[in-house]
Amino acid sequence: MKAVKISMNEAKTSKQLKAVIAGTLINALITLTATIVLTLFMSIAGNLFEDFAKYLMLLPLVLGGYIGGFISARINGANGLLLGVISGAAILIILLIIGFTVYNTDITYMILLKVLCVLLPAAMGGVKGVNKKEKFKI
Repeated sequence: MKAVKISMNEAKTSKQLKAVIAGTLINALITLTATIVLTLFMSIAGNLFEDFAKYLMLLPLVLGGYIGGFISARINGANGLLLGVISGAAILIILLIIGFTVYNTDITYMILLKVLCVLLPAAMGGVKGVNKKEKFKI
């Protein structure tokens, strides 16, 4: 009987890990796609959005964080807040590593804004994903 309990716990952990990985990948794809679309729009618009372009580029992070948290919570079916924050934090860590190593960025208030723009929508998406009535399985 003990072996059955161990394999059941491993399946639960495996499902959570699969949910976080899927949510993180979806988050990255949505963020990349939204960034490309917004960049094309801003290049067509010209100097119209020049003053607040760096704030406008936070929108793809919000969109990707929400959808990534939603997907990870829908796959697991429980612990939406935790899974949403974990999938958002994974993307945030990747962004920070790229920013510090490749672009030699400094620590500014924009990092705090990026943290808020990724983690809060990811947590809200996770909660919304758990509260959805229909079943979703991968």
